[in-house]
Amino acid sequence: TFVIFVASFSSLAEHLNERNHHNILANMADGFITESTEFLENLVYSDDRLKTLDEVFNKKADQKDERHHFYRLLTLQAKYGFSGKKDGKALAAEVDAAKRMNGSKKEGWLKFSERVQNLLLRQQMIDFKSTTAPNRKKTIAELKALLEPRLTDELIAPEQNEQKENRYPSSLEKALNSQKLLKKKWDEINARKTADNNLKNHFEAAAGSEFLCVQKMNDEQTASFLDLMEHESTKMRDNVTLLPFFKHDLESNRSVFGSRAIHHRIICRDMELLGKNSQMLQKNEHFLQVWAAKLDRVTDQSALYNDEARSKYLVKAKKWLDQYVKGGAPSLKALILYNYLADQERQGKYDKEVFREYLGVPKSARYNASIVETKKWKSLARFDYTIGTASLAA
Repeated sequence: TFVIFVASFSSLAEHLNERNHHNILANMADGFITESTEFLENLVYSDDRLKTLDEVFNKKADQKDERHHFYRLLTLQAKYGFSGKKDGKALAAEVDAAKRMNGSKKEGWLKFSERVQNLLLRQQMIDFKSTTAPNRKKTIAELKALLEPRLTDELIAPEQNEQKENRYPSSLEKALNSQKLLKKKWDEINARKTADNNLKNHFEAAAGSEFLCVQKMNDEQTASFLDLMEHESTKMRDNVTLLPFFKHDLESNRSVFGSRAIHHRIICRDMELLGKNSQMLQKNEHFLQVWAAKLDRVTDQSALYNDEARSKYLVKAKKWLDQYVKGGAPSLKALILYNYLADQERQGKYDKEVFREYLGVPKSARYNASIVETKKWKSLARFDYTIGTASLAA
């Protein structure tokens, strides 16, 4: 089908020419994919499909043509995927236009188009992970209705269904409201008489994390919450993270970075937000080590065998080093500069300034053996030092 072809568009053929546009449109009919084979082939093999669509649907009346918007939306979906991308504004605009025009005589076409609606649902599924909770529920409901409206009913045995229809009123549904129960427990442990700052005594991470992550906590509660979440992701729903709790714990509780298991689970974006505003963390070698490792992308390409992927990481790491590593961390600095210089040499490039920077890192070597004792360096770079990424070899 056309959908399968679209998934792997290949730019091989020439654009449609003016003399056959009229004949192509004349062969189109209603349905899912019933446009002429000639039209489909020219669109699939076009170098610029959006331009081809503009050339085919070039009349004012075509701006409200269902076929025009169906293929435009399909093309933009294949190109951008997620509608929230910075460069995907054209896709977001087309999604809004299709919603507004489908089945509307005034805005677009009178006859409701099932295939356009399916594309809109497909977009909701693509955006599912990054959208809001109400939109996710709406998408699930639409999928259920599309697959089988009575899907849940069919899973219930006849005798159970009969019991369900004749059941007596129950107060359990109201009594077992999760949010109300969590709020009740929270109020209880914060009350003067029943106060308890150890959240691990009262909450489970799986059930209470989303509720707890939006509560205001004191120092002890913050420490207990981070211990409770030690095996969980630090990124919660709707882009909510545990960043405020990390910052509170490091500043108010004077916690040492790395002393909690969850410190190693902080996402790279939050590492940057923590590090760029803290002179203390910019000199903490353990924090910088974890951060540097997280700069390396997790892919199926191994840095041991893919020089291009390794080079990209080293360029990123060198830029990060110049921007954030203000003092201390000589071992990490020497490790990054050494690997960067070796990779540059592999490409036939030699950067004298970076080489001088590497020589200036505090370390004990043959070339500076006579001055090591006279220098008041607090710590020296270790030559056997490495971190958790294959892109940096000791």
